[in-house]
Amino acid sequence: MEESFHLLANKLEAGTYPDQTSFHLGEEGRPWFGDFPWSPQLQETLEGRFGFHSFKGLQLGPINALLSGKDVIANFPTGGGKSLIFQFPAVFREGVALVISPLLSLMEDQKRALLAKGIPAVTLEESTREEEVKRLLDDLKLDSPATRVLYITPERCGSDAALRTVLQSLLRRSKLVVIGLDEAHLIPIWGNDFRPDYKELKMLREWYPAVPMAAVTASATPEIKKEILETLCLDQPVHFSMGTFRPNIFLEVRQKPSGAGQRARLAEEMVGLMNGRTLESKPGIVYCLTRKECEEVAKEMNSRGVKAAFYHGDMKKVDRQRAQEEWLSGAIRVVVATVAFGLGIDNPACSFVFHYALPSTLDR
Repeated sequence: MEESFHLLANKLEAGTYPDQTSFHLGEEGRPWFGDFPWSPQLQETLEGRFGFHSFKGLQLGPINALLSGKDVIANFPTGGGKSLIFQFPAVFREGVALVISPLLSLMEDQKRALLAKGIPAVTLEESTREEEVKRLLDDLKLDSPATRVLYITPERCGSDAALRTVLQSLLRRSKLVVIGLDEAHLIPIWGNDFRPDYKELKMLREWYPAVPMAAVTASATPEIKKEILETLCLDQPVHFSMGTFRPNIFLEVRQKPSGAGQRARLAEEMVGLMNGRTLESKPGIVYCLTRKECEEVAKEMNSRGVKAAFYHGDMKKVDRQRAQEEWLSGAIRVVVATVAFGLGIDNPACSFVFHYALPSTLDR
C-alpha cells in the first residue's frame, strides 16, 4: 500500500513553490529523495550537461524513481521542470529517451533547448524527410548512439515499424533508458476522438517491456490520472504531485463585443491592453478556435502596429517553425494560434495569453 507524505516545497528549494505539495512513496516505502548508489554523480550531470545548480521543486524524486526502474506520473505546474524528468535519465545513463509529444511546436522547442546545451536531440514526425530518418536509424543502431532524446508524435510511434525494430534493439542493449509521455493529460482527452493513435499507446508496454515510463502533465484530474494509468498499462507507478497555484498569474474575463465590426472592435481592445503600461512591448499569445480566425486576427494586429504571425496545423512545417522562431527571438510580438501551438513552449518573456473565443474545454 502506498504511503502519502506532505511537505512544503520550499523545504526542497527555498521559496520556489510556497503552496503545500504532496508526493507518494512506492509500496516498499523507500524515500525517493534519499540516497541512492548513483546520488553522488547526479550533480555532475545536472551542472555539467544541463547547466543547473540544483533540482527544481520535486524533480529529484521522479528522476530517482525512473533510475530505479519505476513508472512515474508527475503532475507539476507550468514551469515546474517536467521535461527534465525524462531527459535527465537518458543523459545520465548515456542512453536514449523516447518521448511521445502531442505538438510539433513543443517538440521543436525542447529540441532547440537541448541542442543549445550540447545534448543531441531529434524530432521525428510524419513530414520528416527520408534522409533524416535514415540518419537517425543508423545512429540508433550504433553500440553507443549519439542521440539522447528522440521526440515523436503518437501517430509516428504506432505506424513506424522500422523505428520500432531499432528501438527494440536498443532495449536489448539496455540503451532505451526511459519513455516519456509529455502533456499526458491529452491521452484520454484527445485519444477518444481527435487523435485515436493516443489510445494505441497501450502497446508501448508490450513493445518495450521493463522500460520505465514517465507520464508528465500540469493539469491531470484524479479521473484523468486513472485513464492515463490504464491506457499506458503503468506498473504500480509512483505519483508526484505539486500544487498548481501560480501567484504571478492574473485571470480576467471580459465581455466580448457583438454585432457589426466585432472583429475590429475586439482587436482594438486587445491592442489597447497590449500597449498599456503593464504589457507594453511584451510578447504574448492570442488563441483562436479556427485557422481562419488565426489569419484574420493576425492581420488585424499587424494593421494596428503590433507585429504578429499566425500559427495553425494547415501551415507548412517551415512556416510554422519560422513563426515560432520569430516569436522566441522577439522579431514578432504576438503569435495568433490554434491549440497546435503553445503547450510547454518555453519563452520566459511571454507575459499574456488572450483567448479570442472561449476554449472548447478547460483543458485547452
